[in-house]
Amino acid sequence: MKKTMTVMDMVAQTGMEYATAMGLVKVMLCLGIASIVGKRKTANGKGKPSIIYEFPTEFAVNIDTLAQKVKEALEAEKVAKGKPEEPEAPAEVA
Repeated sequence: MKKTMTVMDMVAQTGMEYATAMGLVKVMLCLGIASIVGKRKTANGKGKPSIIYEFPTEFAVNIDTLAQKVKEALEAEKVAKGKPEEPEAPAEVA
C-alpha cells in the first residue's frame, strides 16, 4: 500500500521531528522507494509550495545497499556542483 503526503503531513501524523521525517524521506528517495508526485500551494498562497511524496507504508532497508546508494548520491552531488575528485595523497619521499 502506498501513501501520499508532505513531510509536514508525516510530522503531524507520526509526531516525529521535522528533521527526522525529512531524513527518512531522503533515505526513501535515495533508495528509489519514494518519489515526488507533485506540489501543494500554501494556504495563504505565499511562500514555497510543499513537495508531495509517494512512498510505501512499509519497507525494509538493507544497510549495505543503503550505504552504496548514499555513496553514489554524494559522488553525483560532488560532480553536479563541479567539485573535482579528491587528489590522492602524495607518496612519501625518502
